[in-house]
Amino acid sequence: MRVERLGLPQLPQGRPNLLLAGFMGVGKTTVGRRAADLLGMPFFDLDEEVELSWGGSIADLFRAEGEVGFRRREAEMLKAAALLSGAVVAVGGGAVLHRDLFARLAESSVVVPLECSWTELAHRLERPGSDRPLLRGGDGEWVALRSQRDTLYRALGPGVDTTAQPPPQVAELVVARYQAGTAAFPALLKGGGTEVLVEQGAVHELGPLLSQVLPRAERAIVIYERGLEGQRRSVVEALRLQGLSVRAISTRGGEAGKTVRGLAALWRRLAGLEADRGDVLVAVGGGALLDLVGFAAATYARGIPLVNVPTTVLAMADAAVGGKVAVDFAGRKNAVGCFYPARLVICDPQLLGDRSPAVRIHGLSEIAKCAVLGSPLCLALLKRPRGSGSCAGLAFLIEQALRIKLAYVAADPEDHGPRLALNLGHTYAHALESASDYRLAHGPAVAVGLVSAARLGAELGLTQPELAPALVTALGGAGLPVAPPPGVSAARIADAWRADKKRRAGRDRVVVPADVGAGAHLVQGLDPQAAMSALWVGGRELGLLP
Repeated sequence: MRVERLGLPQLPQGRPNLLLAGFMGVGKTTVGRRAADLLGMPFFDLDEEVELSWGGSIADLFRAEGEVGFRRREAEMLKAAALLSGAVVAVGGGAVLHRDLFARLAESSVVVPLECSWTELAHRLERPGSDRPLLRGGDGEWVALRSQRDTLYRALGPGVDTTAQPPPQVAELVVARYQAGTAAFPALLKGGGTEVLVEQGAVHELGPLLSQVLPRAERAIVIYERGLEGQRRSVVEALRLQGLSVRAISTRGGEAGKTVRGLAALWRRLAGLEADRGDVLVAVGGGALLDLVGFAAATYARGIPLVNVPTTVLAMADAAVGGKVAVDFAGRKNAVGCFYPARLVICDPQLLGDRSPAVRIHGLSEIAKCAVLGSPLCLALLKRPRGSGSCAGLAFLIEQALRIKLAYVAADPEDHGPRLALNLGHTYAHALESASDYRLAHGPAVAVGLVSAARLGAELGLTQPELAPALVTALGGAGLPVAPPPGVSAARIADAWRADKKRRAGRDRVVVPADVGAGAHLVQGLDPQAAMSALWVGGRELGLLP
């Protein structure tokens, strides 16, 4: 057995964070929550994240591990926060003591220090019931601490005074400071030859962005999934407002349409429209349709520029980017395909409309996969999905997943090295899909695959044992399966596993997680039976038939 580390590449820049810093008691948590509500962004209080990770209060943590233990955990949270984009982050009063880690987080953020007069601070910190471990030496303890750190706080720039202003007013000032400071940050994510816009209402920017990315395009051929008339209208209107000539054709979505027969039918439609390399194909639909249209774009007329407008969370977080396009063949998923990245991807959660809950829920498995690879705080948010089903919450989660995926794609465009990390959970998932005759959809299959890969990694000593239960909580709590469905043959799963295209020289290859946020491990030459056993819990089969 051979193990290769697939580390996390540097993430592309995303939307800036809003970073609130300052001494204890200045109001970072209260103001941060209000500012996050105003901005429609998630809020992370790093002291609270330490408590959730530790499983108790900071006061208890100090008693158990002392300040050294707390600072170590605080440092880990600062590292995790530096991987985020588009979040409001409040740090503890001592976070500035981790100078390099704090600087890394500040580099991707608009930093707003909060201040408070000494008199008001004394009132806040010395009130009954306040349990702050660093102030147990007496009422004057905080005076010495603030004096020691004042130079570090002043170096952060002009602050917002919370002394006499109510929190709603302070939050408005903080939001204004953030909005004024975001002009220098790019709106688009970039990586692997693709530019991506993730935000509510992004479809309205499709026309200008397409003309920016493909300035010579004059005609757009919109290929949309049947049943998505509302999404088609939004896309066509945005393109026509830009002055583009538009033709729209519908095709079958889902795996049933992603066949050689479906591809040939699409080629014929393109021939009837006399499509050529001066056109642009705009794919509107779920992941299977994007695969089909992408392969048609790659092969017809030796390559027509491609723009993806995904309409499911699964497609937004995964299939729309990365350049892998394919059709199913001879009973094998994605058996015939190539690499052909979309030039532009528009991810607009509003395009989800009022479709079935599966359109939103299934995509959480791919988001969880990316969170395991590169965002501990994103995984923590999935475990307690407050508001993650809203458009704003989904836009944040999708952006985090795409930054991680784009990083791997840019580092390894043709999937020979580090990018293999993105196969985490997918060897299991593709085998389960095939063995179920695709009755088990891709998103749920990936959920089962993630839990199984985490369990296998723990058995091999490569993955934290706590990860598999955490994924069960996050994915199971969202309504995704965490075990194979009843009635799926173990023999068929094993056959599909052996047919997986990720095998090399007859050897099985499977990806298991490293530490959360630190990439993955590629395990080669593992006994397939050992890998398959990870589909079981406690040695008992879950619904598998001989």
